Amino acid sequence: MRSKLSPTARALAALVTSDETGLPIPGARVILGDGDEELATDFRGIAMFTGVSGPLTVTAVAPGYDPETFLDVNVSGVGFALEP
Repeated sequence: MRSKLSPTARALAALVTSDETGLPIPGARVILGDGDEELATDFRGIAMFTGVSGPLTVTAVAPGYDPETFLDVNVSGVGFALEP
């Protein structure tokens, strides 16, 4: 859906926040590809993947929020602002 940069990223940090409040969403799920790898965000709303390379499809989901997906991610960081 958005980024197309260098395909050499080896780590990916995903920050998940509330679009409404700007606060982090701890425990949100960040999913790579079709569920190949999945992590929950920490108390800061961050999930850190290592040993990955792009392009990747990255999705963030959390209870009470609409999911958001980025396609063709080739960057080392991506930010999600989920809408309730």
